[in-house]
Amino acid sequence: MKSISSTSGGHWSNKKTQFLAQQQLLRLLRYYMHYWPHRSIKQKQSLPPSNNNIQALKIKNVNDVNDVNVDAVYALFREKLGSVAIRKQLFDKMNLVDQFAPERDETANLDEIFKEFNKNIALTIPNPKKGKFALPTTTFSLEERDPKLIADIVNRLANDAQQAAISELISNIDTKVKEQIKEVKLEIKLLLDKTKKQRLDEIERLETSDALKRSEIEDKIKSLRNAAKDKRLDRIAELTEASEIAHSLGIKNPLDYKLKKISDSSIVNSQIMTDVSSKSSGLYSLGYEALEAEIATLSKRSNDDPFVNGLRTLEEKFRLLEYNRKAEQLKNRTNDAPFIAVLREKENNLAYFESIKIDPKNIKVAHLDQAAFPPEKKIKPKRKLIVVLGLVLGLILGIIIAFFRNLKPKT
Repeated sequence: MKSISSTSGGHWSNKKTQFLAQQQLLRLLRYYMHYWPHRSIKQKQSLPPSNNNIQALKIKNVNDVNDVNVDAVYALFREKLGSVAIRKQLFDKMNLVDQFAPERDETANLDEIFKEFNKNIALTIPNPKKGKFALPTTTFSLEERDPKLIADIVNRLANDAQQAAISELISNIDTKVKEQIKEVKLEIKLLLDKTKKQRLDEIERLETSDALKRSEIEDKIKSLRNAAKDKRLDRIAELTEASEIAHSLGIKNPLDYKLKKISDSSIVNSQIMTDVSSKSSGLYSLGYEALEAEIATLSKRSNDDPFVNGLRTLEEKFRLLEYNRKAEQLKNRTNDAPFIAVLREKENNLAYFESIKIDPKNIKVAHLDQAAFPPEKKIKPKRKLIVVLGLVLGLILGIIIAFFRNLKPKT
């Protein structure tokens, strides 16, 4: 009877020990759950944009811009979501260092604090197996202590990533548009320079041609004047010689005049008059008075131009060549633009490129789900799991304690 009582007492003692161990362990776990920082998680999903969302980025006649597609735009958004630089800007802008390290001192490493924050942001992109379809969504989540802060960070990170992607896309297009503007301006400048050079070349050609023609006419005029002068000098020499002959023959007046006076006399035979008249064709027959008078006139002549056939016509042509109407018009032209056929088209293209303005409000690089709200449930610590573990560990601990107590020698 005594043996049964002691055995029963030991059994109850062991159960009591196990119960006390479980209770003590549960107290410790409740303390942990109460004082250990609770952690929550908030997820936000995104889908690719539609073609209408990126239509503002498809600009005609701009190199490589019209090829913008949904996949490329959404890939850029994903890249910005994972950008450490954007997360760092958000971390500094929201002054999250005070939230994640409120008890830091002056020696705290801010970069390490940011790295710890960055580790809590997860970005998940589906990777379906071959032959299977998966919706091209992007899920990003943040795990932290303050539920409201989590929701705010997730919302702002999504918006910042989207704005950064839009800004980069617009910046890339602006760069290409500026390059196009620069290219068109260069084409316009080259056209204007080419036309100006052609105009100056035409002026030079006209002036050179006119100068050559004037030179030829000057040579002709000079030749005609020299010929007229030589002819006049030759005439003077011929008259001088005839005058000397007339002096030697005593012919003072023209023979025709003398013969007329002789013919008036009835003594002279008509046959004799005919013979004399036919033999008096030399200049000396004019008589030295007439010859000397002509010599004096020719010697005093200072200009033979009035006596040169065709000279006035040549002089008129020379004067006309001194003023080239076409060359003067080309010289007075101040703007070559109206004379360039393709220039207006280039100017229209330039005006089009300069008018390109992209409104960021008309662009979406991703479809974001509704704004993130503070999560209702906390993921850490997991209460149910802790209670179950407490009961199991308490049972095991009680068994171990009871086992060692039974090993003690009975007194």
